Order: sequence, then C-alpha cells, then structure tokens
Amino acid sequence: MIELSAKLTTGSVYLAGEALECGITFYHTPQPEHRNSQSHSDILENLAWASAQIHCFYSTSKSTGEKTSVFEKTTALEVTSCDIGDVVFHTKPKILFCDLTIPLGETKTFWYRESLPIEAPPSYRGTAVKYSYKITIATQKNLTARRSPNSYMITNARGKVGRFCLFKSAYKLGEDIVGTFDFSVGTVTCMQVSVSLQPEEVTKTKTPMKVSNKENSSRSMTVARYHEVTLGITHSQLILPIPLHITPAFEGDEVSLSWRLHFEFVTSNERLQPGPDDKDWNAPLSVPIETMVWNLPVKIYSTLPKQISQQTLGNDAYTLYIK
Repeated sequence: MIELSAKLTTGSVYLAGEALECGITFYHTPQPEHRNSQSHSDILENLAWASAQIHCFYSTSKSTGEKTSVFEKTTALEVTSCDIGDVVFHTKPKILFCDLTIPLGETKTFWYRESLPIEAPPSYRGTAVKYSYKITIATQKNLTARRSPNSYMITNARGKVGRFCLFKSAYKLGEDIVGTFDFSVGTVTCMQVSVSLQPEEVTKTKTPMKVSNKENSSRSMTVARYHEVTLGITHSQLILPIPLHITPAFEGDEVSLSWRLHFEFVTSNERLQPGPDDKDWNAPLSVPIETMVWNLPVKIYSTLPKQISQQTLGNDAYTLYIK
C-alpha cells in the first residue's frame, strides 16, 4: 500500500504572485501480510505517474450546481471536493514523475513549485460567496504491474493436455510475456506447442439499410511467435517479447484494436515413449495427430516514449531544395 503525504514548506498563506513550495512524499508501507517468503515482485509498488496543480473553488449560499467557470482551461483534472462549489481557476498540472518503483519500507519525495497568478481571485469567505484554494495531487498505479498468476487447464475431447500459467495479463511495449506449461498433469500427449502474439483489428461500418447495425470485420496477423517441441518433457517456459513498434490496444468510433495469444497444441493419443518394462519397444513409423487452438486475450499498453525512440529507425529531419 502507498501512503501519500504533502507538506507546504512556508505555511498555508500566500500573496498573489508569490511562489509556493510543497513536498510530496510517497511511502510504501509494510503490511502484516508482508513476509520474507514473498517473491521479489511483492515487495515493489509501481506507480504510473503523479501530478500536482492548484484549484480555486467558488461557492455561494444558494448554489445551483451549474458551473460558472471564468478562467476555465482544458488541462484541469476533474476533482471531487468536499466544498460545495465549482472550479473557476486552476493552474496547469505539473508532472512529478513517470513510472516510479518504490521498494517496501522506502519513501520517495518530490517537490511541487508554483507561482500564484496575479489575476487569480483572492481567498474570500463572505456571507454569500466563498473562494478557496487547494493543491490537488493525482496519481495512478502501473497497470502492467505484476498481479496474481492465472492458471488455465488445457483440455480437448480426449482428455487433459496440460496446465498453462500466465503471471500477468497486462503488459507494456517492449516487455516479455512470461508463462509456464505443465504437461505432467496431462492425460494426452502434447508433441509440440506454438504461441503467437496477434492483433485483432475490428472495423465498424454502418450499413445503408439499418444505421444501428454495424458489421464487424476482423483481421489477424502474427507479430511475435514462440515454438517448442514438447514430446518427452513435463515442463516448459514461454518467453515472448513484445515488439516496440506495434500499436497498443485502443477503442475508436470506426475501429478497435485488441491483442491475444494464439495457442496451437499438436497432440496424440498414441504411446510414443517406452515404458519401464518395454525392452523391445520400437518407435511407431507414423503417428496420428490432432491440432487444437486456443485464444487468450491480453492487454498491451504504451511505454515511455524514450524507449520507443531508441528503436525507431525513421528520420527526424528532412531537407527540401527549391530551384
């Protein structure tokens, strides 16, 4: 759990045009369930970003609930205040950090500095009108942080093929999709397995007859692939790198893009290995096989622009000659 605390270094009273400074601390508090037996990922907390800005609230004794935003800008965060009133002024939000990792028991402190504009209304508490100022701090947890592993039993019409464990279902560009296969629990022989990372592009087109109906068309392709022959082994590990050049998932009015893991299992019911008492056993000349497929949705988010720019080969400068 993250504990957030803020402290103004020079008090809570400021003049118009004066600069204020606020220390904002993030503390990863130890919980009773934290023990030495936990994994490395359990002692780390990840935050995607944090920002801070100043809001001015206006309220009246007969508030109608309608916004009367005189200094309205489009960069303000939506705030929920215990005060009755509307936001009539706010500064632009300042980013404190991006992609922060805090080990268990440690703190990270960031400084927010802002000058109060001259044109901003002063604080005022009258009989009918009130102006008040607050610092708003916003933060969001790294959606791709490790979650509880998900386990799936793979079965077909003839029995169990094996168990697949995926450690998390949300990833950033450039990360590795890591999972494990356990074929020791299977009753059907798995000869080989392949896993492909595929996008699902769905276009939404309106039909001329019925506007409310939309025909969805999907197109899939493979951007990364894992393949392994699994005959004779009981456990295997999946490591599938996510390319940096692909597009994260999104939803639009005309098109949507999602991602999935496409599995292909080649199985057989034949006994392909000798038993402990089979001294004269010979391998079969031909083996009847069956192929089963399975699709598992995963979420892919964007990553830091700096990481993508390091892998981009495109030009960032162009020259034009005019004669």
